[in-house]
Amino acid sequence: MGRPDPRRSRAVIIGMSRFDSADLPDHPVIENNVVDLAETLTSAIDAPFLADHCASFVDETDMAALGRSIKAAADTAEDLLLVYYSGHGCLDPRRHDLYLALPGTDPDNLGFTAIPASVLNEAIRNSPADNKVLILDCCFSGRLETGRLGGQESFVRGGLGVAGRFTLTSATGNQASVVLPGERHSAFTGRLLDLLRHGVPGGPAELTLEYIHRRLETVMAREGLPRPECFGQGTAAQLVLATNRAAPTVIGAPGTPDPNTLQPVLDPLWSERPEALYRDAPCGFLTTLPDYSIIHANDTFLDWMGYSRKELTDRYLTDLLNIGGRVYFDTHLTPLLKMQGKITEIALEMLRSDGTRMPVLANLSLVRDPSGDPRFCRVIIFDATNRRAYERELLAARRQAERALQELKEQIRSP
Repeated sequence: MGRPDPRRSRAVIIGMSRFDSADLPDHPVIENNVVDLAETLTSAIDAPFLADHCASFVDETDMAALGRSIKAAADTAEDLLLVYYSGHGCLDPRRHDLYLALPGTDPDNLGFTAIPASVLNEAIRNSPADNKVLILDCCFSGRLETGRLGGQESFVRGGLGVAGRFTLTSATGNQASVVLPGERHSAFTGRLLDLLRHGVPGGPAELTLEYIHRRLETVMAREGLPRPECFGQGTAAQLVLATNRAAPTVIGAPGTPDPNTLQPVLDPLWSERPEALYRDAPCGFLTTLPDYSIIHANDTFLDWMGYSRKELTDRYLTDLLNIGGRVYFDTHLTPLLKMQGKITEIALEMLRSDGTRMPVLANLSLVRDPSGDPRFCRVIIFDATNRRAYERELLAARRQAERALQELKEQIRSP
């Protein structure tokens, strides 16, 4: 099915770690679940969400505020809508309906103090997004889709009522979720994050939702942990949520030597994660749409320009150029890029957030889809400050030498 479009996708990440009721123990690691999952889903170059399209909540007490955020995300998502909840799952003692606990939840009064999982499910169901994903890391989470307390098939093809739906739960309808002592995250979310961040050696190049479930099911069964379940309909199960970071193609091109066969002195190089290489590279990396609107930028470029990621996302690359640079882009570089597919070593001046100018050299390459239409543009920016200063010194020295030569010629001609 392919990858979601980050510009047309929305995510809401919710975690509840502290509770007023003595019947609901605190789980401080759930705050880590929220922070780290949001970072993982937005920071990589191929992340499924933009940072400002991913809302995060930790220990939010205002149920109405949560509802507004979920509804806003559901209403504006066009490609992928993802909602994640981690906390206590509570069952109504009579009807066994699933409720998602808030800090002030009273287990004896769930209807007025907790979020009915059915209401959350309905909000997601009504979204116009092509694909809708719900991830629940809580006790009895499998109860949401099955309507009973266990024994259900792990992958349900019917009964959800809408195409493009996928629900991933940390446990069956009659199981409790687990927080293991000493771990940074809950058991389910920790293993999900490990899969998204580090991948699966020998696995596929891209991790679909269905593959993620199957892998988690295997890993957690091996460790004797609750069995995660998934429920889906339509093509959402084949949606790619992440690149397999352990796949050889992530390290290098086909034919790249096996890192295990290299000399030990090279091991630190091969063990560095591709995301870190991208994020902290000694040059600026940008990804833009064909109209030069920025969708990703690495930390190096953000530091150079003085912008936050949120401030820069959705701005245009040409907004960061002086007037002469914009004219040059429109009249020369854009036609050349469309014709050749790439341009290199273009001297430009970029404007920092404080208005100062930074001399740069830029390389651009245009990536096209199978039909030949432009899909996005890759941009590499090199800091040319020292080079520009050196060029000015060379020019000044040349002019000084030319003046000296002219003076010498005049002296020779003079009697």
